[in-house]
Amino acid sequence: MEHVAPLNSWGNVPLNSVIPFWFDSFDGGTGASITLTGLALGDILCYKGTSMTQRSSTAGIVLLDTDGIDLDTITGIHGFSIDTSDNTDAGFYAAGSFYTVVVASVTIDAQTVNFVAGTFRLTAAEGVAGVADVNVTHVGDTAQTAGDIMADTNDIQTRLPAALVGGRMDASVGAMAANVVTAAAVADGAIDAATFAAGAIDAAAMNVTGSEFTAIPWNAAWDAEVQSEVEDALDVTIADSVPADGTRPSVRQALYMIAQMLTDFGIVGTTLTCYKPDGVTALFTCTLNDGTSPTALTRAT
Repeated sequence: MEHVAPLNSWGNVPLNSVIPFWFDSFDGGTGASITLTGLALGDILCYKGTSMTQRSSTAGIVLLDTDGIDLDTITGIHGFSIDTSDNTDAGFYAAGSFYTVVVASVTIDAQTVNFVAGTFRLTAAEGVAGVADVNVTHVGDTAQTAGDIMADTNDIQTRLPAALVGGRMDASVGAMAANVVTAAAVADGAIDAATFAAGAIDAAAMNVTGSEFTAIPWNAAWDAEVQSEVEDALDVTIADSVPADGTRPSVRQALYMIAQMLTDFGIVGTTLTCYKPDGVTALFTCTLNDGTSPTALTRAT
């Protein structure tokens, strides 16, 4: 009695792979290899899962070595291949599904023979040939969306220093929870003026509005200090500068203009010239509305 030894159990196979199915045939009486006849594409049936509906197309199925019989002229060795990238029967080949391949039928020594040629399960297509893709959908039973783990890893890397310093991570603390630093945690003298950059601490940095200082008691010893500072400010010589015509002066500029207007000016026609303290150099000029009996003036320069 003739028989075949066909089963190819491929296990997990990446989608879009071309899967070879080799099988051999023997004489049941002698055990010798014998040939077969009648192998055609239509004899190769592919079933998906437990469905009894065969793949509707033979597209993508190829008989090896032209006719699939006695491959490489070796008697009793036969085969064909299935290209799982062929989508003629749309959606038939899909990652995660199991498949059984049946040959029905061929003739061996005048006997009709049907047999299972092999099985396989399709997994996701490989991005790099020979390297299986790993798709993690859950971590600790928590569903993950595409890129979650990689995105989290990349995010952590941006927050870590590029290198260790003395075997530790150096980091700058931007904010801390309230009441986490106590007086005992800070060494005596650890914080002084040199600790802070110039201008680093101002009202905005301390988030104060001024009301925080209303309860500070006045110290009589400050009177002389304040008086000295005020006197120093009043004794400063005013800069030889006035604002451009049409712009507002500072307090010092206004005092300077008033002083010179009262003490050092001259009139020619309808032009009033205020001089600098040297009495010669013009500081600014005004235009009178009348050369004889003026009632108004307008700054000119």
